[in-house]
Amino acid sequence: MIRLGSFAKTLGPGLRLGWLEAEPDLIKTLTRRGQLVSGGALNHLTSLAVAMLMGDGRYDRRLSWLLDQLRLRRETLVAALRAGLGESVTVKRPAGGFFVWLTFDPRRSEASLLAAAGRAGVAVAAGSRFGSAAGTHLRLAYSLNPPDRLAEAAARLATAWRNEETLR
Repeated sequence: MIRLGSFAKTLGPGLRLGWLEAEPDLIKTLTRRGQLVSGGALNHLTSLAVAMLMGDGRYDRRLSWLLDQLRLRRETLVAALRAGLGESVTVKRPAGGFFVWLTFDPRRSEASLLAAAGRAGVAVAAGSRFGSAAGTHLRLAYSLNPPDRLAEAAARLATAWRNEETLR
């Protein structure tokens, strides 16, 4: 089994640095390849900077702070959506990650929900872009915006979607 990881989500998307976990024999085989021996494939400066962050505890502090921020943002968005939408929409509270998924009555049109969100000035993603689960689903990102903006966006979405439902 091989596991790949990246610092892109915890330190910065442009960092382009990650790691590989595998059986020791496979690691030995991979490290003997020319790209690692010649020094041409890895970003040594970035690797050293991240090693310093990990060595003195700054990475762990950053990760703890980031997880706290994501948890607060997730909880704020989920609570605001549930308060504004009630039982008309299923709001799935994720265990982690960056997204909240909403499931609507299948009779609600994804296109009309997206249009109403657009009129409300809130960007959401069509669930159909990510698979073909039955029903009408939308995906909302919570990782970028602070809690107050997420609560405001949820309130605007709830109003827009209630109005859209009334117009049907």
